[in-house]
Amino acid sequence: MNRYLDEREKQMTHDTVVLTTDMIQNGEHQELYEEYAKKKAESNNDLHIKYALADYGYHHDILCKDPMTCVREHVISSDIRYAPKCFNGTRVLWETIANELTDHKQPKIPDILSIYDWFLQLGTEGLNVHLSSFNKTQYEAIKLIYQAETTVPTTIEKTMTPSQLYLQGSPLWIKSVDWPFSATIIKSTTSKQETAKMIDIMLGN
Repeated sequence: MNRYLDEREKQMTHDTVVLTTDMIQNGEHQELYEEYAKKKAESNNDLHIKYALADYGYHHDILCKDPMTCVREHVISSDIRYAPKCFNGTRVLWETIANELTDHKQPKIPDILSIYDWFLQLGTEGLNVHLSSFNKTQYEAIKLIYQAETTVPTTIEKTMTPSQLYLQGSPLWIKSVDWPFSATIIKSTTSKQETAKMIDIMLGN
């Protein structure tokens, strides 16, 4: 009998979480959201509600300070502009931020570019985390993306192909090569000419 009651209670709790997250998705009863955001997460159910708040853009200013790193991950994924407030020096959040910044879908507006600049200022040395070679490749890609977005191409560069830009040493090539394909170029140990050919092959040129 007790086992039945326990299972029944679990089902009721699950149903409540589903209803609450659906409510947040639909933007209903927003007067309750601040309380949900501030509440200390005592179970996975509480976390799922906080995830929903973050994913749908509510109370990032509160959730970015949440003691649970997983909640901060959702805030970063929802709005990269909160990365500096969310970052707590952990490798998990470093990687979450790096994953977002290597995503070509990020709009390159001034607010977002300022996050690229902030992230690059962190560097790879002196962090409280050990970065893998993959992480360091991500960092190099992010540096190139930032340089490309803040570089005004010359008249000649505007007419050049990505492989020609690469051979010239211009960061502008990376605007045409999505991650993770750009990682292959960055890590290439072949000659610049052979690497440039790889870019042409990737782009079908």
